[in-house]
Amino acid sequence: MSSSQDQAHRLVSDLPAPQDMLFVERGSFRMGSDHHYPEEAPSHRVSVDSFWIDATPVTNGQFKKFIRDTGHVIFAEKKPTAEDYPNALPHLLFAGSLVFATPSIPSICGTGPSGGPL
Repeated sequence: MSSSQDQAHRLVSDLPAPQDMLFVERGSFRMGSDHHYPEEAPSHRVSVDSFWIDATPVTNGQFKKFIRDTGHVIFAEKKPTAEDYPNALPHLLFAGSLVFATPSIPSICGTGPSGGPL
């Protein structure tokens, strides 16, 4: 690891913990699989720097508030361009997935439509 990476690690790890976040120490792990879906292969070792992560998953309600407060547009809402995907068929260049919407039924993770507990 380079001295600049060590310095960056010390800066991040010495920060006071942000509210409701956990510090994940830098390290290495095996990513992918050679035994399941073809797109997961090949299994390979990767290293990640230290980072902070929320202690709990972001709820639909929290994400909706973030979008409303910031005006953030998620990648899935953006129409891809022919310049970025020169070999794509033109009729396939459209936003690639569903846009966030509050679910009308409880989720399988036990939260209600607002993201809060049932």
